Amino acid sequence: ITFQIIAYGATVEALNTPKATSFKGNVKVADVFKSLATESLGLSFENRNVDKQIENPYLAGSTLDKIRTLAKTTGVNFAIDKRVLSIWDDNKPKPSSDIITVSATSPDATLLKYPATSGNALEIDVLFTNKLNYSQTINVESELDIVNGKWAIRQIAHNLQSKDPGGVWFTHLSCDKAII
Repeated sequence: ITFQIIAYGATVEALNTPKATSFKGNVKVADVFKSLATESLGLSFENRNVDKQIENPYLAGSTLDKIRTLAKTTGVNFAIDKRVLSIWDDNKPKPSSDIITVSATSPDATLLKYPATSGNALEIDVLFTNKLNYSQTINVESELDIVNGKWAIRQIAHNLQSKDPGGVWFTHLSCDKAII
């Protein structure tokens, strides 16, 4: 018997449709995102060095629609993970204290198999961990020199089958070459 659960993040934000959000004049983009995080049933907010401004923003639709529109309009990236709305500008590196090493012996992210790479893309499997986040920079250490170095996580997928012997208990990461 197989029992599979697929869950999607930001469901509440996608279904929550409050009144339109607007600001007069020049306003900090981070302030608009922060107000949307609060509007969205109390998400926490993390600004990772976004210092852009926007003039007279008007945002309509669900809270998630507003966040997506604002991100696209301003060129800011966002993630909603663990009840936190995070924003960042890809042109600015994340603080180095957030970098986790991924290797065959790492206690934080134990590398399984050889990584797969193509150009600036990397696909790797690690033992299940919840210590990694979307957009986080990781340092990969492998026997394959071509994959060693800094990578930015662009997608995380957990595959948890069972804790029985031989059951899958992995985290899959899709990454891009990090700009540091």
